[in-house]
Amino acid sequence: MKKAIAIITVLALCLSVLSLPAAFAETVTPEPGAAAVAAVSPAFQTKVFTDLFDAGKLIPGTGMELSKESGKNGLVIKGKPGALSSGRIVIDEDFNFSEKPEGRKTDVMPVGRISADGLSDKKAKVRLNIYLDDEAAPRMSMLLRRQMGKIGWTRKGDMTQDVLAQNITGKHRVSIGFEIEGADADKKTTVLLRSLTFCENSLPVMYFDIDESEGSIDSMNASVDHSAECYGSVTLQVPAGYKGEFSDKELKSTGPLELEYIRGRGNSTWDMDKKPYKVKLVKKKDLLGMGENKHWVLLANRYDNSLLRNRITYWIVRQMGMEFAIKCAPVEVVMNGDYYGSYLLSQQVRVGKTRVEIDELDEKTGDPDSIEITGGYLVNMGGYDEEDESSFVTNSGHWYEIENPDFEDYPVDDKAKAAKDAQRKYIADYFNTVEGAVFGKDLKDADGNPYTKYMDEQSAADFWWIQEFSMNGDAFGGGSNYLYKKRDTAGEDGTVTTGKLYWGPLWDFDYVAWGNPNSSTDTEGFDNTSNEIMKKLRTTEEFTERLKARWSAAQDKEHMNSAHLDDLINEVTKEGGVIDQYRDEVRVSEYYDYAKYGFLNEGGGYSSYAGTNWEGPEGEAEPVTPPDQKEEPNTYDSEVEQLRSWIRTRQTWVNENLQDIGAKLLTVRFIIDGKVVDTRQYIDGQEYGSFPEVPEKKDYKFTGWYDENGERIFDDECAWRDCDLTAKYVKTNSLIKPKNIYFRYYDVYTFYSTYDDEDNTFYTDYTVMPEDAAASKIEWSVSDPEIAEVNENGEVRGKNTGTVKVTAKLPSGKKNSFSITFLPYDEEIPDIEKISFKKKTVRLKTGSYTQLRTSIQPKPHYQGEMNWFTMDPKIAVIDDYGIIRAKKPGKTIAVVLDSESRRYAVCNVTVTATKAYKIKTAKAAKVTGVKAKAVKAGGRRAVKVSWKKKSGVSGYYVLRSTKKNGKYTKAGTVKKAKTKKWTDRKVSGGKTYYYKVQPYTKVGKKTYKGKMSNAAFTRTASA
Repeated sequence: MKKAIAIITVLALCLSVLSLPAAFAETVTPEPGAAAVAAVSPAFQTKVFTDLFDAGKLIPGTGMELSKESGKNGLVIKGKPGALSSGRIVIDEDFNFSEKPEGRKTDVMPVGRISADGLSDKKAKVRLNIYLDDEAAPRMSMLLRRQMGKIGWTRKGDMTQDVLAQNITGKHRVSIGFEIEGADADKKTTVLLRSLTFCENSLPVMYFDIDESEGSIDSMNASVDHSAECYGSVTLQVPAGYKGEFSDKELKSTGPLELEYIRGRGNSTWDMDKKPYKVKLVKKKDLLGMGENKHWVLLANRYDNSLLRNRITYWIVRQMGMEFAIKCAPVEVVMNGDYYGSYLLSQQVRVGKTRVEIDELDEKTGDPDSIEITGGYLVNMGGYDEEDESSFVTNSGHWYEIENPDFEDYPVDDKAKAAKDAQRKYIADYFNTVEGAVFGKDLKDADGNPYTKYMDEQSAADFWWIQEFSMNGDAFGGGSNYLYKKRDTAGEDGTVTTGKLYWGPLWDFDYVAWGNPNSSTDTEGFDNTSNEIMKKLRTTEEFTERLKARWSAAQDKEHMNSAHLDDLINEVTKEGGVIDQYRDEVRVSEYYDYAKYGFLNEGGGYSSYAGTNWEGPEGEAEPVTPPDQKEEPNTYDSEVEQLRSWIRTRQTWVNENLQDIGAKLLTVRFIIDGKVVDTRQYIDGQEYGSFPEVPEKKDYKFTGWYDENGERIFDDECAWRDCDLTAKYVKTNSLIKPKNIYFRYYDVYTFYSTYDDEDNTFYTDYTVMPEDAAASKIEWSVSDPEIAEVNENGEVRGKNTGTVKVTAKLPSGKKNSFSITFLPYDEEIPDIEKISFKKKTVRLKTGSYTQLRTSIQPKPHYQGEMNWFTMDPKIAVIDDYGIIRAKKPGKTIAVVLDSESRRYAVCNVTVTATKAYKIKTAKAAKVTGVKAKAVKAGGRRAVKVSWKKKSGVSGYYVLRSTKKNGKYTKAGTVKKAKTKKWTDRKVSGGKTYYYKVQPYTKVGKKTYKGKMSNAAFTRTASA
């Protein structure tokens, strides 16, 4: 029974550490009966030639030899050139291109393109032809790539061809033929076929025709900084009857449209196998009803298996009526015959017509007193770089980057430089003005102007809601968060109206938002993502009421909004709602996208969130897979249902906790030598930042700021209550010197980048012990300076791939080391498979400490955050460095859990008491519950004294007095700790007696007395 309780406790702690809300754990799995709907009928599914061969469904022509040779990974066709060119291979099954899959709501569309995957012998030029029925002319004809060099038959060979205009429908037989040139007529030629797909044309397709003589597609896809461009044209092939989301009229195919360029875009998304692109046309064009423009973006949505998160976000934003809301439409992309997958063709966030339509700036606007300089700015919350003339940092420490105007487009002359400097100064000063008002008293600037004079509060509220509800991990930081500043306007009377700062457009919600299982699935809490500006706004009743009004009609007492977020969420998640409509529209496209890329982090359902198996003190953790999911992989429907259920769970939490949407203002006083030197206001959860300067004192050293409980507070911690912080000094000669240095990780694996040196810096995470030791200089060194170097702060900078040992030396001469391995940037490393403690048991004396070291397999490995805890913190506690401190005698278990892999290890801990601990405990022991009662014992008067027994003591002294505050003398001794009563027979009648009980403990040969109890009294009978 005890073991079962321990198991349950550990599992609860594991789930607590991983922050997985119980409500979500109940909703991640699609409901039973939610069977996956077939995306396409068999005719439109990929046909694998080896499967057709095994099923006996391939009928070869005369002189053709079919086989599955090992190592070629496909069907091998051999024959003399004449035989291969004159015959056909017939697929012995019907292809019904009008058949509708069971359960699908959308109509079946004609064949839009044909894709085939195959290779030819390197000595022959082979053209693959696809025929329907007995037709003489092929429906598709493509030149196969040749097998070559070391990659041989493993070379990529898939090609796609547009056939939409052929209007292929109905039932057909399919056959394959070849045209061969350049091969010896008397020798057999080899062709390899892997697969054939007739692709249903459910969405518009963008066919890019790239002139690779001016820049190859491979070079573009390998360009880390997106400097490599490709040129050519693009044709947008639109299915018959397609209207799209933004047009009432049937849309037509268009093109070819000349490209000014196509190039890569994005940061983390660019590292994926499916890449996003920026497209610029030579001339403006209205694509799919989204407005005329040259600039377009192809979003890959690779992190989002549902392919829906960005699109539903922008739908909600448009319904909310934000000024500039992104329009996007699903398309498929083919580039020079290669199928690239299902994409979102999207408007780009930029200033211009059909985009952010505000006045534009150029290099001619440099007069700081001109009204033209006051508007036309599009700014993102990217990082600050003092060498980047487009970036700036405000007085409050917020980083911004100017996207419009684009200073890189300005000519290199003095006039343009002056204009650039003036524009940069204006917008930086304006942001300081806005933040000055936001952080000013009563949210006003020094002149008494409210922040609403400078910033539009409705756009701020809407921006906060979308970021907050979706729990976007990229919110309020980074280049995907935008603000724009409109130009001031002057009235006829000369009065100037400030063009305010607006939040938006909203952008980029595919990865760390909407409960994406690839990032975070948490559904609870406000203020998960916002910054100090939003927190300060939420300290006011006016702004929180505005937030509530946007949420629901019931809260919208002043009718501020025509659309309420709670209602829009219902429209998104209801049966037949936005999610279902978008899913049905993209389902066919997703089928082909999945065939090419698969799901990101594909596994069986979402079982890794279900908990952990426990196998005792020496066991390892394995993900729990519910029995009904063991053999079921993720499906597209399960991905969509996970999204829907997350939104509903989040919506329920918000409705139940809307009253807590505001933020608190806290007051913190800083005290030096008993005097308040500074009083500051913080928002609940805001970092303290820099503390007040402290004066130097002779023979004393400043050790930090401490709260009322004696706990040291650091400037990177967050305020959470009103409090006083006091500057603490200690005498220099009493400083405790560090005895040991410990590292958080002893085997570190990171990547070495050849293009971004900043990525090669590792910030060593270490601590010194005892924990109250004074800071001292540490000497750092590395074992191989050719691989890495280390500075005086322990920051390790990689110089090459390889492994080095980093050593830290304390002034006492004590050393400790860890290893760091710099891996090639493109190397894939596995998750942790096993964690074990190097010592499975550890014994400690009270008051002592040691570090529990782990062994982790495999090497190298990807490591998440290590979480440490003990089963009984009263016996021992453990910190983030694995340093365990013994508190009181007893036994407990220490646990380390990797948040990424869910693997853990346990260590048995036994704590025994030192002599000093026993003495201290003995002196501190105190008895409670003392009572005195007059009784008769053996016919005589007596007093019965009782108390609550005290564990860990040797016995008790009973002391007596006739006055409450008089002198107490020993009346008796109880020599057993379990005894809890004693009778005083030496009393007189008619008198009041006071009793106290004092525990004693024998440590060695000495006896130590504890504290006396409170007094109890009674009066004896007079007769």
